[in-house]
Amino acid sequence: MAKDEARPIDSKALEVNIACSQVQVEVDESYHLLHEIMAQYQGIREGLQSFLEEICHPFRNWSYIVKEARNYALNYLHVLTSHPKGPEGVRIYLNIFMEALKEADDPETKSKAANSLFLFVQRLLEKSHNDQRPYMTVLAQVFHEINELPDSLLFILIRSRYRLDRIARLILERGEDGIQQTALLLFHFHSFTYHYWLNQPDPPKAFQSDLGLDSLPKDVEAIFSPFSHRRITELLQDLDEISPLLDADPPSALERLVEMPAYGDFVDYYARLPKLLFEVRKGSREAHLGRLVCLLRVLGIEGLSPIHEEALRHLNRALRWIIEHEPLEVSKDYLEQTFRVLRVSVAKYKSTTLNCVLNMGRAVYNTEESDLVDFFIDLVVSLGFQAPEIQGVGEDWQIRANQAHIQNIRTWLELIELKPVWSKKLISSLIIHLALGGVLIKDTDIFPRDITALLNSPIAPVFNLIKQLARLFPAYFNEIGAEGQLRDISTEIDEIGLRRDPLVHFLRKQSHVESSNRIVELMEGLLEFWRTKDKRYVKEHVPGSIYEQIETQGEHIDGVHRLLKELCEKNGIRQVRDLLQLDDVQIEVIGTESREVSLLDKDRVKMALLLYKLLYQKYHLAFTDIKSYLIQARVAGLPGIDQLEMALNKEDSYEKALALLSYMENLKAMILADTHYQIREDIYRKRHFTVDIPSMYGRYHEPKFDALGLMFRLEKVVNVLFEEMVESLDLQLVTRATITKIFYYLKLFNN
Repeated sequence: MAKDEARPIDSKALEVNIACSQVQVEVDESYHLLHEIMAQYQGIREGLQSFLEEICHPFRNWSYIVKEARNYALNYLHVLTSHPKGPEGVRIYLNIFMEALKEADDPETKSKAANSLFLFVQRLLEKSHNDQRPYMTVLAQVFHEINELPDSLLFILIRSRYRLDRIARLILERGEDGIQQTALLLFHFHSFTYHYWLNQPDPPKAFQSDLGLDSLPKDVEAIFSPFSHRRITELLQDLDEISPLLDADPPSALERLVEMPAYGDFVDYYARLPKLLFEVRKGSREAHLGRLVCLLRVLGIEGLSPIHEEALRHLNRALRWIIEHEPLEVSKDYLEQTFRVLRVSVAKYKSTTLNCVLNMGRAVYNTEESDLVDFFIDLVVSLGFQAPEIQGVGEDWQIRANQAHIQNIRTWLELIELKPVWSKKLISSLIIHLALGGVLIKDTDIFPRDITALLNSPIAPVFNLIKQLARLFPAYFNEIGAEGQLRDISTEIDEIGLRRDPLVHFLRKQSHVESSNRIVELMEGLLEFWRTKDKRYVKEHVPGSIYEQIETQGEHIDGVHRLLKELCEKNGIRQVRDLLQLDDVQIEVIGTESREVSLLDKDRVKMALLLYKLLYQKYHLAFTDIKSYLIQARVAGLPGIDQLEMALNKEDSYEKALALLSYMENLKAMILADTHYQIREDIYRKRHFTVDIPSMYGRYHEPKFDALGLMFRLEKVVNVLFEEMVESLDLQLVTRATITKIFYYLKLFNN
């Protein structure tokens, strides 16, 4: 039952279009009736007005319109049908769905419009009315308009999950009103459907050809008979017999038409077909081959898209048997056919396709055939990679990105782990994709688990390649979410401003709720905004509503802008990332010479810089306060921390580098050991009450993971030492001592 409550206005298209084009939208008089019908529900007036303005706007957002029209039409159907002008209101909604079907550019929106139209009609007929005739008149008019649609649009309606033949049965139950137009439309639907399937390969002949058979066994041929070309031809002959009845006896025509197979029956048949073929020869080679061939055929027919995702799932099992039992060349042939289909399906069914690839990969690697593995990896790489495709932040405060990105990384990692030495091309491809396309990993993904799994696989022969890959993952931290000092500072910088600065408050919540490596860019954008007063630096990192609240003048920006601008000018800082080089003393004295800036703003700038350092250190390997990091390493239980501290305290660059390289060799030995260490994982999940999205916090420790993170950070220290050693060489006068130094330095570099 509809509730008398306000619905939020979520049409960003309306807001943006009005702002850009300065168009004053006026609702057409033809839609005023909906306000009249819904007059008793004052709480939805604003939402309804927004919906109607969107319809009347010159730049319409059809996705929003279809969604809202479906909501009002279905949720308030009882209001429509109890109003004296109900039939006119019904006609308005049907017109909206029809117009969306014609005008929308997005195929998915067209499909939703078709589904909504037929669902609305079905619900309308299922609901009893005192007088059906006005509604049947409206439906007859709409059915006539549908009958006149071009084939491309008619096909969308024919494929709707809400079937016309079921609607026709409801109309038959209600008498003669609207029967003729319904019969004419259903006749058209059937005719289109049968001709469509006649233009597809004949199922029994296609199956016979795919398997390379001279003929089909009788029991197999019988499975195809209900929807073979022969049967479809008979159905078309039946339509020829029914055709004269459309004018002479519409009820009789419709009674016969509703008993004939509709498009949905063909889809249901093809959904059952692989199993039917498998059962008839169960346990035999032919059963497995037949099921696979049938699934590939189903996936190759665009008209069967409603069952493609399910077919992909079944394809896993079918192909797995082929790989495990058939000769190498046969497996290659079917793998190639399968990936030909997957290249089409991956755009629509990303997750299912990746699951299919992983399951196939397990079967391929289990064959221990390196040639087949190489062939499979080539196919996997040719399928492409799911990039992050970041599209900003939604009003729910979550990053809008490709959800299949992290799954694609994990799929390839799991394949690599099966036999790393055979997976060099896959490792290299993953490195290239992540380096060029970027990587998005959220704390809530708990990606350290995946790194541990990778390190526990036999990576020794390809260790350097694995290191190149692993270095690209922004996940070498132990604290999930915001814990410890990071939580304290992010909270305090918001609290001292009484949570009134929308940008700082958003930063705090992001770091606590859905933190990821993207938050570093948000932090840098905030500092650039403070430095320049140009809020465009944060636009792609915050929701539109937050962006609109950010002021470029006033108490939240003036003081921090002055301080940060002076700080950058004084220290020759031209880009925000250079702020990382400021030491604690330089940060502490910020604003001591400026009397015109409040103590509050001085504290905000200091805390922002500390927070930036903490976030950068968490997600990046390039900057690390190594001493504070060693405290974490000691807590993690890594061996030899005292030895490492002694090495770091050495004054001589060569001696320090030599000691660090020696320690890193110990870390490498630990990482490559066959031992699987115990994981210490204290992670807690919760739903954040402010933004109502899941979050988690806690800690993750595992010796190999911690060792690799420490190794990467020590490499940065050693690289700096190498630079110092090279710069210390006096090549103006090369002596024996100089040559000796160069010799020992080169030995270090060789490590």
